[in-house]
Amino acid sequence: MLSTRPQFHWTDQKLHVHAFMCVTAYLLVTLLHLRAKQKTTFAVGPRRLLAELAEVRCCRLIDMTGNKGRPRVRWQIQEFDQNRKPMVEALHALPVVG
Repeated sequence: MLSTRPQFHWTDQKLHVHAFMCVTAYLLVTLLHLRAKQKTTFAVGPRRLLAELAEVRCCRLIDMTGNKGRPRVRWQIQEFDQNRKPMVEALHALPVVG
């Protein structure tokens, strides 16, 4: 399932770091996929899972309240397909809003 190919790195150290990062990313995606399968009825592959999570849009807004006050930070979440909601909540894919 994993394949490697030459990358644009010229030193052994950079090649090793690149391979390490690829394997780490693969491990994290696999763990995320397993958690989704265990906690929800979401039964698709890891690529589709990442595509579904990529569709959830969230941004951090910083409101400047003036010279003396601290900036107020809040999260704004774009509405998303309700079929994704159980998966997103089970994976804790959204920040705590409040």
